Amino acid sequence: MFAMENGLRIARNFLGLVIKLSIIPCVFYISPGLIHDPTPETLSSLLGGIFILLGLYGMMSSDLLILRFGDGKLYFSTKSSRLVDVGLYARTRQPFFWFFSIYQFGILFVLTGFDGWVLLLSLSISLISLLWLLLVQEPLLSRTLGNSYLQYRKNVPFWYWKFKIAENLKISFRSQFVWLIGMLIIRPWYRVKVEGVDNIPHNKPFLIVSNHECYLDPFLFAIFVPYEIKFVTTADIFTTHLMRFLLKGTGSFPMRRHKQDLKSIRTMIRMIKKGQVVCIFPEGGRSTDGSPLPILKETLKLIQHCKVPILPVHLDGAYEIWPRWAPNRRRGKVTASFKPLIPLETQSDLKDLEHQIKTQIFAEEKIFRPVKSRAITRGMEHLLWACYKCHTRNSIEVISGHSVKCNHCNTEWLVANDYSLKTSTEKESISSIQWINKIENDVLEYPLNLEHSFALENGESVHLHTPILRYTNEKTVVEGSDLSLTLSNQRVALSDKQKLIHSWTLSSITIFTMDYFNAVSIGVGGVRHSFKLPPDEITLKWQTYFDILKAENRKNDDNSFL
Repeated sequence: MFAMENGLRIARNFLGLVIKLSIIPCVFYISPGLIHDPTPETLSSLLGGIFILLGLYGMMSSDLLILRFGDGKLYFSTKSSRLVDVGLYARTRQPFFWFFSIYQFGILFVLTGFDGWVLLLSLSISLISLLWLLLVQEPLLSRTLGNSYLQYRKNVPFWYWKFKIAENLKISFRSQFVWLIGMLIIRPWYRVKVEGVDNIPHNKPFLIVSNHECYLDPFLFAIFVPYEIKFVTTADIFTTHLMRFLLKGTGSFPMRRHKQDLKSIRTMIRMIKKGQVVCIFPEGGRSTDGSPLPILKETLKLIQHCKVPILPVHLDGAYEIWPRWAPNRRRGKVTASFKPLIPLETQSDLKDLEHQIKTQIFAEEKIFRPVKSRAITRGMEHLLWACYKCHTRNSIEVISGHSVKCNHCNTEWLVANDYSLKTSTEKESISSIQWINKIENDVLEYPLNLEHSFALENGESVHLHTPILRYTNEKTVVEGSDLSLTLSNQRVALSDKQKLIHSWTLSSITIFTMDYFNAVSIGVGGVRHSFKLPPDEITLKWQTYFDILKAENRKNDDNSFL
């Protein structure tokens, strides 16, 4: 029996390839006649071509749904354990058969019209396929999938098409496209490994919480989770058409950080009530050095308010393949670990819930995985914003693909493939996280060659000041060398020569981040302001000082950044 099923599966795949490739000669057959001689025969060929394209689309869509949501196995296999009841399979039980029939109908139009022998052959193929489905495949699915398939038969018809289906059963084209990219490109290129797949619940709804390491995280979830996932994403990255298209393709919807975004909250709750799976990154963003960020209190309360089981996921290695400070991706290994489900009964206490999430999605200590790259140091000057030895800021420069140097004290470090650094005289290396932590701790002890030191106790301004090359927000784009940005212990100011353009208090700023484009992004009142800094300025330094000032302000008012 198993050998027969394998043979049929191979035959179907071969037949599918032949069918899908036959569109090429059909197109060449139709096009010249339609252009030069638009007779009824050529118009018939055009109609046949439309049927062929529709049939091809439906057949390929049916197979992709089986491969994505049916644990990677076609229904011919007795090893298939997961029922596919979404997308086309929520409308009819055998969409491949019906689209194959449409395809045959198109072939008749294109090649022969309705010649008797060809028509008889086509009808015979359809009849044999239909008998196979009714007498062999339907009983086989009932045996292998059990009661789930019997219930599925009651809800989904065989002989006709359901036009209205539940929202959680719809699968978008862009979602399938994103999954295909993940399977064909991301998974083999980064050798993605999955652990704890058995912890993924078969019953919806549930909420996925995970650490956030790089831009590719949604693609990783799309590969392994057998449901269409709706991602909660910061509203700031929905500003461009390309990012909006890609993020919506992964099922993402925007939510503003550090404020009550009631519209997004209602959207998320509505999706969960409809039985959809939602994923949220409780850190609210990605760290620059790879260390975990604190879980936002607002996000934690939202997670608790959802009142559904929580599936924690720990991603390991994703940061290494594309660090926030790096302009290029690197090759490495990524592991997605699905942890045991956090039941609803254990979510009543907020502190206990936070502890459960932290222990599941964060590692006790971040250990960097080695990656493959000829230029492991590319972009590293945006991370190492001050020298580890002499504390001089803006002094680290990349001198080769695996080494950096301080141009002030002339100390040179060799950078390993796990982003650790050591000099020629040192036996032990230090991680990039240890480097950044030491610099941040030393900020309060050393002026670091600043024009003004941090005199926070007496309220003296920091006066961290730099010219900027470009300023943008959702409505304004300003370029010019006369623009300048100033950070003090009370506010951030944007000036044009002597004229003040904008001034924001620290308590009003909800987002303050940097990236490898040498830009600082400030979020105020739901509006994102971006500042392109000169090449010799290191943006992480600004973020460090802002975090220090923010912490100092919180001592006076714990609610100033909530």
